[in-house]
Amino acid sequence: MKNIFRFLMIGLMAITFASATIPSVFAQDATGQEEIYKRFLDNRKGPSDEKLKVAIAAGEEYLQKFGADPLNKEIVDYINKQLPVLKKVVADNTVVARFNQSVPAKNWDEAFSAGKEILAKNPDNVDVMLILASIGFDNAVATPPVDKYNADAVAIAKNAIQKINEGKTSVGGNYGAFGKYEYKTDKFADGKSNALGWMNYTVGYIMYNRQNMKKEALPFLYKATQANSGTKSIAEIYRSIGAWYLDEFNRIGLERKAKIEANNNEDNDETKTLLALQMGYTERAIDAYSRASKIANANPDAAKEYKDGLLSRIKELYAIRFEGKTDGLDAYTATLTAKPFPDPTTPVTPVVEKTTTAATSPTAVTIATPAAKPSTSVTAPSVKPAVSTTPVTAPAKTTKTPAKKPVTKKKGTR
Repeated sequence: MKNIFRFLMIGLMAITFASATIPSVFAQDATGQEEIYKRFLDNRKGPSDEKLKVAIAAGEEYLQKFGADPLNKEIVDYINKQLPVLKKVVADNTVVARFNQSVPAKNWDEAFSAGKEILAKNPDNVDVMLILASIGFDNAVATPPVDKYNADAVAIAKNAIQKINEGKTSVGGNYGAFGKYEYKTDKFADGKSNALGWMNYTVGYIMYNRQNMKKEALPFLYKATQANSGTKSIAEIYRSIGAWYLDEFNRIGLERKAKIEANNNEDNDETKTLLALQMGYTERAIDAYSRASKIANANPDAAKEYKDGLLSRIKELYAIRFEGKTDGLDAYTATLTAKPFPDPTTPVTPVVEKTTTAATSPTAVTIATPAAKPSTSVTAPSVKPAVSTTPVTAPAKTTKTPAKKPVTKKKGTR
């Protein structure tokens, strides 16, 4: 945090040093005049707040005693110009000191209060933005979650992304401060890219998991997978995107089911189009879950329950996509993950089957879903799953055949 302090001090004191030549010849030799002015000159550069306050007091004393004398106009004008600058430096340093004290003390209310004041005066201070957004993320992923900073964290993280993309850089070069909140690390020497990955994940995670804005979170989650950042190796990002594909899969399935029922339980061109779109979402979901599984399996800290759950989900989706087929799964997922990860905001390509068969797939299944708790570390996080339940609707392919009743499958993962 010393870097941030130095930034504020240098940025403001530069105005003080940019003054014209300081006059040293007095129009009169009144008692104490030269001593007061010398006290002002000797302390006006600080750098400590104590010296700056001495300079402010001396300047104000000089103006009070000698400010009305027209022969002192040059000195009076100079002091009048410098006093507001010095006072601003002291005020800013006070805010920075509050911020520096509150973050290590985990006084988050004070950290956000002081941090916002700093940003109001220095809106390009990327380091402060990264620290505040990280604090908000830590609280959002805590057990239990603390949501009071979510809105601020999302807004500040978005601002950090914008500022960094505009070319604003870290003052100290570490992209953050206090060690824990620094994104330039031994593994990620490019702190800029690592910070961008984590800021995108911060926005995406909070919007997706804490604000129920899943679709809006997708662009940020996707960008977190594309940055040269520790976020590329977070399985939960890919699982979350896969889960959103399944939400859409279910939504389309319910729409298709209603249309089949309204059509005397018969398929038509419209329902076949919806089925093709469901299959497209199935492929996207398999892709996302396969990437999550690959990352989790490479992470020695990932829980076995989480790994097994991901694999179970992949197998289930594969069986839905290929009408119960179980062989060829490894080759299929290897082919998918060898390609660039699809942007979830792009249209899903429908998969049109050459033939349709009688309904053999279940209409709805209930599956346990591990939701991994992310880590704030700038390396790949450990995965600690917690289980929740969500329904998945598998498409019923029909040719003049009523859709079958729900069947319950064994638990897997979302």
